[in-house]
Amino acid sequence: MNKKVKKVLRKVLNANYHTCALSVYLVKSDRSQLMPAARKVQNETGGGIVSIIAKMMISNFVSGCNFWEYYNLKFYYRTLKNQNTFLTTYYNSVLSHRYNSYEEQETLYNKAYFNTKFARFRNLDWILMSQEESDVRKFFEQHDDLIFKPYRGECGHGVFAANAKEILTNGDFSAWLAAHRDYICEERITNDERLNVLNSTSLNTIRVITFLKDNECHIIWAGIRIGKKGSVVDNISEGGSCAAIDLGKGCIISEALDEHHEPVNILGEGKTLIGFAIPRWDEMRDFIVNVSRTLPQMSFVAWDIAITPKGLVLIEGNHGVSNTISQVHIDSQNNGLRNEIKKYL
Repeated sequence: MNKKVKKVLRKVLNANYHTCALSVYLVKSDRSQLMPAARKVQNETGGGIVSIIAKMMISNFVSGCNFWEYYNLKFYYRTLKNQNTFLTTYYNSVLSHRYNSYEEQETLYNKAYFNTKFARFRNLDWILMSQEESDVRKFFEQHDDLIFKPYRGECGHGVFAANAKEILTNGDFSAWLAAHRDYICEERITNDERLNVLNSTSLNTIRVITFLKDNECHIIWAGIRIGKKGSVVDNISEGGSCAAIDLGKGCIISEALDEHHEPVNILGEGKTLIGFAIPRWDEMRDFIVNVSRTLPQMSFVAWDIAITPKGLVLIEGNHGVSNTISQVHIDSQNNGLRNEIKKYL
């Protein structure tokens, strides 16, 4: 079989594979999302509900988007060709399964594994709350402010801050510890003072999506996550917001959007985030390259990095890359992140 025939055959088989896979995805898509998302689109466009649902089903099949992505990423204003340049739920899953080791996913999910594996990029003290009570007590005696995270938690759920000495002196420490055995405890770190203007109660971390190929790290997207006033976490699902960053200049290039993809007034009336310079940006780029090479079995990862008075601190790595919040800032004339990632496949 000559090379041309092989090439054509490979394309046909690949096309058939994706047709079958997308068909399965369409069947499995959460129908409970369909009508609420369709009503949202109707409110935005004024179109007929039957026509909207038909278009959503077509986009679901063509681009692999779920029904909320269709609304959140404004696919109703985009051509099918443009929609197909976006990193959707289906293609996010395809890339993750194809380029990330299933065995190594545990390193990202399990906070103790992660802290150990990436210790040189973290430079902060931590302890498992499941250790001996005497060890935990000693850790508390050596620190003041602490942050507590569920051992295998995600999206900021269950995270809280507390003062170590208050816990030790108020009530029954043994009983308190027994109720938090499935947590991990870390010394609490603070923002570089230049980021405190955005929100001083939470770490305002940088989310960076990378793709590692042949030991070369490609930065696909970066954004800054900003916590809700009074919150200790910056997760979108916990009331935070996110703004996109220019990869070359290291400055913010969009307003911050919340989980409903509505603009959030971060700096006050009449002020804009656009142009805000991210501290240590050149250092950040080198930092993230070294981080990504530490776990080469995971090629497609979203990393969260804190910028502190003492330097950069890696907070966590995410097997899922939050494809909606990383693309919601893209206007209807531009392509999505799937096109960017294709360059390195």
